[in-house]
Amino acid sequence: MARRHYRATSLCASRPTPLRNALFYVLLSCACSFPLATEAGLYTASDQLAILTSRNVDSVVFNSTGAVVVEFYAAWCGHCIAFSPVWKKLARDVKEWKPAVGLAAIDCSDVENSGVCHRFGISGYPWLKVFFPAYSDIKTKAKDLRGFPRDVPGLRHLIIDNLEKHHDPWPPACPPLEPASVAEVDEYSKNSNIQHLALVFETDDSYVGREVILDLLQFENVAVRRVLRSEEQLVTRLNVTDFPSCYLYKSPTNYSRLSVLNEARFFYSSALQRLPGVVRAGKPRPTRVYMSDLESALHYSLRVELAAHTSISGKALTSLRQFISILAKYFPGRPAVTGTLKAVDVWLQEQKETVTYSDFRATLDSTTNGSVLPEVVRWVGCQGSRKWFRGYPCALWTLFHVLTVQAKATGSTDPLEVLQAMRRYVGSFFGCRECAIHFERMAKESLVSVTTPSAAVLWLWSRHNRVNNRLAGAPSEDPYFPKVQWPSPELCRSCYKLTLGGEHDWRKEEVLAFLQGMGHFGAVLPTTSVRPCWKSLHFWRVEKAGIVFRFKIVLKPLGYL
Repeated sequence: MARRHYRATSLCASRPTPLRNALFYVLLSCACSFPLATEAGLYTASDQLAILTSRNVDSVVFNSTGAVVVEFYAAWCGHCIAFSPVWKKLARDVKEWKPAVGLAAIDCSDVENSGVCHRFGISGYPWLKVFFPAYSDIKTKAKDLRGFPRDVPGLRHLIIDNLEKHHDPWPPACPPLEPASVAEVDEYSKNSNIQHLALVFETDDSYVGREVILDLLQFENVAVRRVLRSEEQLVTRLNVTDFPSCYLYKSPTNYSRLSVLNEARFFYSSALQRLPGVVRAGKPRPTRVYMSDLESALHYSLRVELAAHTSISGKALTSLRQFISILAKYFPGRPAVTGTLKAVDVWLQEQKETVTYSDFRATLDSTTNGSVLPEVVRWVGCQGSRKWFRGYPCALWTLFHVLTVQAKATGSTDPLEVLQAMRRYVGSFFGCRECAIHFERMAKESLVSVTTPSAAVLWLWSRHNRVNNRLAGAPSEDPYFPKVQWPSPELCRSCYKLTLGGEHDWRKEEVLAFLQGMGHFGAVLPTTSVRPCWKSLHFWRVEKAGIVFRFKIVLKPLGYL
């Protein structure tokens, strides 16, 4: 080998000849025809997966509402080269699973990325790691997929297995994958307005139903649930004899078997996507506000913001009483949380001139009645692109929007009840004092004009838009969630009208209907533990007595909060 290297060096060092010059230019032209170093890895953007680098890896894997499965590889690795066609094929195969599941890859042989791979403990290639949603507990956020299969079906099954094993909490972008019961199916057929419900009957070890559920994630007017062979009442009711098989279900007496060439995932998914009324979800799509955001707002305000006040008296105590009172009346949360708020409300009304925060906290944290407010901050819809963006201010705005709509929906006779409580809480306790001053100024200007519950909903909406207009372009604005006037024409075209000057103005009656609609702040969050969760809404996970319940809610549009 040494002799060969010597001869090669000698050849390069010898005097040029016309033949060598020609060879040099041929090699140079070939080299120039290859992609630049930034595209020198095994994957490109056309492969239906995210190409990660040191510049974007954190924003991709730590700000997701679903799971991200990442391949760490080295471009020179023979096993990685052999595996890359499988990874590309898998990315194409599960492209409809977004945003519940996304695939990505990062080239650890690129010097720029070496620090990232070291940080994630990568010691061999190829290496697969699944990252769970942005609000997951850090200890369970990432998991190594050791001994992973080298074929597409096996990798699909591995991803599904890991989705189902991750319960802290269930990824909000992921539909329910657990088997449906006869009670859930009956409840759905009575109460849902989705056009089609598809039931995939299968054995316990089959993945077909779960794969079809994920395949239809990006489509509207259809919901898919799996039903196990052991669910005898449903199996008997529909006279199911083949597993797997797929049925379109309307009611106990109105159902039909889906006609397909083969009883397999691809044929089910293709047939369901072609059903009348089934369309791919349009864009722009609203982002989502989750119960996790609302509960996190409560936790932060009651356990962090109030903790700055060792004792509370006078106007501040009045402000706190009013704040807790409207929460106890109108917060549309889980029984465990609403029970806590009601207990604190009763306790506060019994107190005299001064309340110490330590006593307040002890009452808040008491679990004597089985009530509890989670002691954790998990931003989901209010997750910013950086930790200092959005978060608590976003969630607090959301909370008060929901409360104004809930107050109107429940027949409140005091149109200022929620707004005055918000005004006094912000004035007494909100940590950003400049923000509190601005809000008080707006309240003094026009709050007196609010004379109906509808006007209260619209007043908060219009003032929030005014704040967004003032903060647009400010350093506090998240560049990935710009401060815009809401709702946008794409979200509510009927909310807009043109003036004689050609500028837009609001149709406030349409805005009110939009705000109260089931797709926005008027979506009434469940107050009882009901298990069903269907595709028309978004997911809220509740665990009680060892049973997992999941609900879905949709509340806010992109960039508003």
